[in-house]
Amino acid sequence: VGKGTGLGLSTVYGIVRQSGGHITVKSEPGRGASFTVYLPLVSAEDAAAEESESAKDLPRGSETILVVEDEDLVRSLTRDALEASGYRVIEARNGAEAVRLFEKEHPRIDLLMTDIVMPGMSGYELFEKISKGSFKPPKFLFTSGYLEDHRIKSGRFEIGSNFISKPFQLKDLIFKIQEILSVPNGNR
Repeated sequence: VGKGTGLGLSTVYGIVRQSGGHITVKSEPGRGASFTVYLPLVSAEDAAAEESESAKDLPRGSETILVVEDEDLVRSLTRDALEASGYRVIEARNGAEAVRLFEKEHPRIDLLMTDIVMPGMSGYELFEKISKGSFKPPKFLFTSGYLEDHRIKSGRFEIGSNFISKPFQLKDLIFKIQEILSVPNGNR
């Protein structure tokens, strides 16, 4: 509490860069910092047509995904995108809430999608805790917008191809989920 993870600015920067924009920063001691975000001009009609066109070409799913994300906006956007693609979504704000939900809903959960860097219990610790329980662990997908975190760089936990970097495009997320769910006997 009272300390950020630094992921907010890195996530915003990634989204702005992916959108073809840029950010400027002005900072003065004792006066704070000012961030200005510049995005390319796009008409509402063009944006709606592009979104509609890209969403209809994506594969649809019907599986249940437990999404664990401590950032409310990221969690809600992820939920909306997955539900629009046919998935059922169960949401958790942190690892402890995810453990409780998993214990209650485990027969229905096909995929655990969790942020790696979260306050309290990391995504790694969450997966380890669920895996050591008496229930069969689900397939998993780790996410992170902060690839410099010591937990990711240490290599202590093998995530293989079960990872997607934030910010991600909807199509990339859907294809990654489809890839993981298509593996018949567990995770990659």
